[in-house]
Amino acid sequence: MSTTSETERKLTVRSILEARIPTESNLKNALGQTAMDIGLGLLAGGTLSAVIGKPSFYIGLAATGLAYYSGYKALAPIGIGMSATSLCVEGETVKERFQSIGKAFMSRTYADKLRDKIKALRQAAPGGEATNGFGALPAASLDEIEQQIAAHAAAFQSQRGQNTDGIGGMADEPDISDF
Repeated sequence: MSTTSETERKLTVRSILEARIPTESNLKNALGQTAMDIGLGLLAGGTLSAVIGKPSFYIGLAATGLAYYSGYKALAPIGIGMSATSLCVEGETVKERFQSIGKAFMSRTYADKLRDKIKALRQAAPGGEATNGFGALPAASLDEIEQQIAAHAAAFQSQRGQNTDGIGGMADEPDISDF
């Protein structure tokens, strides 16, 4: 049998979403509450909007009104998110609607411009060749660098009078085949 203090301590999803922290004159709390509302609106509202389709604008309006009428404040950003993202929803299938919301989000946050700029910088790499995962250096440039390093190492070892055939300048390498 649970006591009143145990049931008061239990956290539910609703109690977490409904918890409103004091935000007046507190920048940290205001930013946290803003991030939570935007996250609920974009993630939950956008997902519901993509699943529902065109009627999500009116359903979002109804959900927002219901949230304020019933006092369930966490539903308000979800309803607003549904209404806002429904204006970006195009397509017949859920996948097409998700893609249209993603494209609209990228466009409105200028992330698509940043992505295009990064692609242009990668294509303008030295030699115009495709990169191999090492930043903007094409594979041919890496081969040239490796050959230059080997040539400098051989020149350095010959200046010191060491054998350039062995590793580390050892003239007579020990036989390690018996180990």
